[in-house]
Amino acid sequence: MVTATTTHNQPLLEVMIAAYGAEGLEGVAGMQIPQVEGVRYLVSCQWPEGDFPDLPESLRRSDLELHFSRSRGLAHNRNILLSKWQAPYGLVADDDLDYTAESLKRVITDFQADPTLDFAAYKVMRHDGTAEKIYPDHSFDMHRPTKGYFPGGPEFVLRRESLQRAGICYNENFGAGTEHFASGEDDLLLEDMLRAGLKGRFIPEVLCVHYGASTGIRSAARPGVLRAQGAVLQRSHPITAPLRLLLKARRTSRMTGAGTLHCLRHLLSGWKEGLLHGRRLYDAPASVK
Repeated sequence: MVTATTTHNQPLLEVMIAAYGAEGLEGVAGMQIPQVEGVRYLVSCQWPEGDFPDLPESLRRSDLELHFSRSRGLAHNRNILLSKWQAPYGLVADDDLDYTAESLKRVITDFQADPTLDFAAYKVMRHDGTAEKIYPDHSFDMHRPTKGYFPGGPEFVLRRESLQRAGICYNENFGAGTEHFASGEDDLLLEDMLRAGLKGRFIPEVLCVHYGASTGIRSAARPGVLRAQGAVLQRSHPITAPLRLLLKARRTSRMTGAGTLHCLRHLLSGWKEGLLHGRRLYDAPASVK
């Protein structure tokens, strides 16, 4: 692993950006990441092959730290970021998001105002002004979520002390870049935080703008994504998982045009693996220390 830049001020909030390859590095270079007092940008770029590139001029900043690694897998990359994280609060980010000074300051204010808040989820908007999903219009405890709301990675802000005390990290058996379970790392992180009794809230304020192409609908019917969701449902809802799998297969079929049987077959495959190999799948330690 190579560190390309370093910083010297101890921040209150670190924006932890995961990137992959040349496209990811170009994405980070094009992000709107304002200079804000108390905020540092921590970037981990996976570069499995070839020489590490020169640092883009736009990233030669005193408030930005960039690491290159030879690794693969989004969950592993997120764990690299967690291992480098030093600020009290950390924001989970991708390489195609824009932030404002106001939204970053609001995060710091929210967490300083409530010392018991271990994690929070915010809203992500698209560049055309529409929301990434249907968000509730009120704040609520994440232990009692509003029906139909499921947070994703770039919506999360975390308190470092709380995650470290609970020993929580990303499950590297799941997520983009893995061979078998191509999603689910965010779902399992949330599940682990809730099981550990961490206090979380949904806060109906805009955190960032997503300017990249949304992959959620296009990838929802991929076998690896469906297997991951089947395994996640087995862990989260072991009693009602079979019924939930059938409902999810129907919803995914309507959303993507893929056959219901195709969706159900791969969902059941993941559910079965979770049932038979739960401890190996769900309790996998991070490979980054």
